[in-house]
Amino acid sequence: QSLLDDCILFELTSDIRKIAIEIRQQIKIKTPDAIVAATSKYLQIPLVTSDHGFKIIPGIELILI
Repeated sequence: QSLLDDCILFELTSDIRKIAIEIRQQIKIKTPDAIVAATSKYLQIPLVTSDHGFKIIPGIELILI
């Protein structure tokens, strides 16, 4: 729970939508995952996840836990 308390919510902007669309055009990935990856890419912040499927997405810094 304390980890969630430290999370920040970001608005789904048109720029993030465009990046998510580009990702989905290149890679067969679910829309929510594309949005998460696009947000990471747009904000230039690492994506922390246990989902190894994100390894195939170019242009994001991935931290696997």
